This record gives sequence, structure tokens and C-alpha cells, in this order.
Amino acid sequence: MALPPSGIKFPLIRPVIPGPDAWVPYLRTTYERRYFTNFGANEQLFGSRIAERFCEGDGEAVLACSATAALTAALIGLGVHGLVAVPGFTFPATIQAIIAAGCRPLVLDVDPVTWELSAETVEQAIKHAPVAAIMPVRVFGLVRDHKSLIDVAKRHNVPIIFDAAAALGHSRFPITETQPGYVEVFSLHATKSFAIGEGGVILCTPTTGAAIRKAMNFGLNEDRTFGDGMNGKMSEFQAAVGLAALEVLSSHMQRRREMASLYGELLGSSNSVALPVETEFCPWSVYPVLTAPGTDVPQLVGRAADKGVQLRRYYHPSIRTGYRGTQAELAYISEELPVSESLSERMICLPVYADLNEVEQSELSDIVRDIFASGP
Repeated sequence: MALPPSGIKFPLIRPVIPGPDAWVPYLRTTYERRYFTNFGANEQLFGSRIAERFCEGDGEAVLACSATAALTAALIGLGVHGLVAVPGFTFPATIQAIIAAGCRPLVLDVDPVTWELSAETVEQAIKHAPVAAIMPVRVFGLVRDHKSLIDVAKRHNVPIIFDAAAALGHSRFPITETQPGYVEVFSLHATKSFAIGEGGVILCTPTTGAAIRKAMNFGLNEDRTFGDGMNGKMSEFQAAVGLAALEVLSSHMQRRREMASLYGELLGSSNSVALPVETEFCPWSVYPVLTAPGTDVPQLVGRAADKGVQLRRYYHPSIRTGYRGTQAELAYISEELPVSESLSERMICLPVYADLNEVEQSELSDIVRDIFASGP
């Protein structure tokens, strides 16, 4: 998360995180016990409250130091080795988490309407390659019904771990013991709607949760022997901020939904952008729009900056063209990913705030209307 350029009144990200007065009281017992990490009291309390709020069925919440660490730990905990099916339109962390777990990303194209992996694409990939797990992305925090994709994973007996980084806010997720390989992973990074600065949440079954906790604690067994693992635990400080943030989350979500609705009204009839679909349960960390073919996207971003609004291209460059790592060679069914490449070139995101006031709303509305009025 970089600071916005000078002259920007409306940066893409403007975090609202509870101040010390709200979360320091949670640390009193922490200091009395001198117990600051390794699944402490705050971490356990925060996890139980997350599970109560966001899980349906048998689910529980496992907390991590970051969502990237959580994705890696989930793969390790579930014993995944080999190819992990992943969309070509996503943030680099998705790919990096797979590589860190000793697996290899199998990069697939996405649906042009939802911008996400489809069940049909994954089914075809499984016919052509030994897929060991599926890692779909809930792009921009859009919470869609992916029952058909989950059914593909269940039918082929492979885990499905959703990179739902921006999706935690006001949805509940149906975690049940009937499919222990179904996992949802969320980010609590400062850029997200539910922000504590840095952190991750894993929603899963208790059985899977135990394996993931072990993976995040160096793979240690009770007798101090160890297997595959890492250090991915959430500290008591992170959990304290999270407990305070949870108390004000509902009001923040409501303001973000209102701002997203405003964008929909402003841009719904524009011929210069396409809006996201199936958005009912999105917590709106940002507001993504797909510019029309032929749009000079850098020029559009520059025009907005001149008016004091920071727009940002996501996810640009694409996974196929942007990866320069040496730890793993990305795998493909087909190296032609036309939808992912097009989305990467044309997608931009607008700011969404939890604390936008009426004066700012009026000013920002006028700027956004002007920016997109001229078409592509």
C-alpha cells in the first residue's frame, strides 16, 4: 500500500482503523500474562467472534499474520502437492502463496462476465492435467454463488481454497463437515473493507483448522517432531485491533454499500465502462469498472489524477505477462488467456470509503461524472 501522489484529495485507499483507545484495553491481560503470540487469548477470542459472525454450519475461523500466509498454510495443511488451478486474472499474492507451499500454479482463463474461474473451465482443466487443488479468486471481494465450482472439487476429490481476500464483510459462508476440503481465505490488510493493518482469516471445518494451525506453527507435533510448516500466526496485537474493528464493522459496511450504489447510479448508463455483476454481497474495498475496448486507460487515470482522484489498474500486469519469478515455472493448459489479458489491460478501480461525508460525496460525484462523461 503506497501513499497517494501529491495533489490527490481522493486516494484509492483511505483506511479507517480503530485508534489505540479502542484496542489497547484488549492488551491488558496480554501484558499481565506476558503472552504475545502463539494462539493467545485475544487471538482465540477474535477467532471465535469471526466464526460466530461469518460461518454457517460447522465452520471455525483460523487467524493468520496475512492472507498470503493463510493461503500457503491452507495448502500445506491440506497436504496439497502438484498443480493448483488458479485464474489468470488475480493479484500476485495468489500465485506466490501457491509457490511458497511448494506447489505449481496452473493458470486458467476467466469468464468474461464474472471475471472469475468458471466450473466449466476447471472441469476441462482437470481432464487435461493432474490438478491437486483449486484456488478460485473472489475477484474484488465479489461474493458469488460458486456451488457448481465447489461441486467440481468435491466430485474430483480435490481441495478448493478460495482466495477471498477482499470479501469479508457481511456475508456468511456455509462451512460444513461434509466437504472438509472447502476453505475460504480473507485478508485484513489496510486496503480491505475489514481492515486491521495486516492479517488473515481462514474459514474451514475444525478438522481442517487443526491441520492449518499446525502448518502455521512450523508443522510442530506435540513431541516436537515436525512436518511441513511455516510461521504464519496472528499476534495478540493484531487480534486486539481486530476485536475493536469488529465492533464498528456494520456501520462501515453500510457506508461502503451506499457509496457503491452511488457509483452504480452515476455510471450505470455510461457507454465508457461495464459495471460488475452479482454484487449483492460485496463489502466494497474498491469499486471496479471495466473500461470499453479502445480506452486509453493511462490517459483516463491521468485525467482523474489531475482532478484529485486516484484510480488504479487491477490486476495489471496480468499473471501471464507480469510474473518474473524464478522459483517455479507457471503451467498452462493454453498460454492464450484472452479474457484475463483483456481484463488486465482495461480494468480500473475507484475509491470506496467508510467515512465519506456529504460534502466529499458531492465533490467526488461531480468528478467521477465528468471523468467518464466523454466515453472511451
